[in-house]
Amino acid sequence: MTSAIDRLSFIEFQSPTLVEKAPEGGDWLHEIKYDGYRTQLVVEGGKARAFTRRGYDWSHRYKRIVQAAASLPVKSAIIDGEAVVLGDTGLPDYQALERELGNPSSLRMTLYAFDLLYLDGRDLREQPLVKRKAALKKLLTETEPTLTYAEHLEVNGKDMFDHACRMGIEGIVSKRADAHYRSGVQTSWVKVKCVKSDTFPIVAFVEKLGAQPRRIASLYIGRREGDRLLYAGKAQTGYTLDRLVVDLDPGEGVPWDAVIEATLALRGILEAAGLESWPKVTGGKGIHLMAPLVAKMTHDSARKLAKSLAHRLVDTDPDRYLLSADPAARGGRIFLDYLRNGRGNTAIGAFSPRARPGFPIAHPVPWKQVEAGIRPDVFTLAQPFRPARRKAA
Repeated sequence: MTSAIDRLSFIEFQSPTLVEKAPEGGDWLHEIKYDGYRTQLVVEGGKARAFTRRGYDWSHRYKRIVQAAASLPVKSAIIDGEAVVLGDTGLPDYQALERELGNPSSLRMTLYAFDLLYLDGRDLREQPLVKRKAALKKLLTETEPTLTYAEHLEVNGKDMFDHACRMGIEGIVSKRADAHYRSGVQTSWVKVKCVKSDTFPIVAFVEKLGAQPRRIASLYIGRREGDRLLYAGKAQTGYTLDRLVVDLDPGEGVPWDAVIEATLALRGILEAAGLESWPKVTGGKGIHLMAPLVAKMTHDSARKLAKSLAHRLVDTDPDRYLLSADPAARGGRIFLDYLRNGRGNTAIGAFSPRARPGFPIAHPVPWKQVEAGIRPDVFTLAQPFRPARRKAA
């Protein structure tokens, strides 16, 4: 925890064990499971640093949180918590957090602090959790909302879990009140996730373009209302965790030839990574670059891969490209939207119409048409297979 010069350093997190049911009895404290980034604040000598789950220093991404931690009335402290952005519903919104990470001075980012490992020269990890949390609550009385104490309830575990699920929260974390802090996965902390499910009949499917052997790309699903079957939506997961997508979304003032240039440059980056991509005009104002994945990959892994590839293009010219969805930063630049690979996010399907004049549709196109400067809205419901003749703007 300290170096040769007695400087505090990152401590490996304690992590909960995933279980099926919340524990019963009065020996447990129950907290909301925050859907964000696990973060550790190390405070010392009027300065603070923020570390990720793997111990990377992300102080530059959490400027306001770090500033608030540095102003705490302590000589030294190590705080464990979760960096979160609350969405419009008042619940943690992971995708909103991803977007806000592009703005280090974001006013929306909050650290929900739930443990105190070290305070003013004292290692607190051998103290019971209830004592550590009491000291933490006292420390954070004047720091909301940037640093917020994560409250807990001493109630029946099942009741807490049921209430959390009704609210739409990801789940709960239950912790033994008398537990010491131990790095790594421990059974003294357990997590239970809310699983939301229903049954939707499959009414149609779309095959993946050009796939050999033939494969399902997406499903059209229905919902029952009495004796009627109504359209419920389009699913691109379950049968389809098989491709990467990057949405090239130009901001105001970006000429179309700059989008074409970026698309071709990103194609080269994907080729260098061993991914063969194909383009799709969106019927809107941009281009989607799709790349089939040979190996199965989780949503989180796919999102991280797409981000790393898009970042290579940003590094070539940060004044032209960015990874942040912040509208204020996008004027004259192209947003490389890698977030569509995350769980719960979608990208418009091929041949899907836009609710715009002329009903333009998303359409896969060959690379030679991209190289020729094809516009994003040249395919329409009235003319779905042959691009309309339009002059470049």
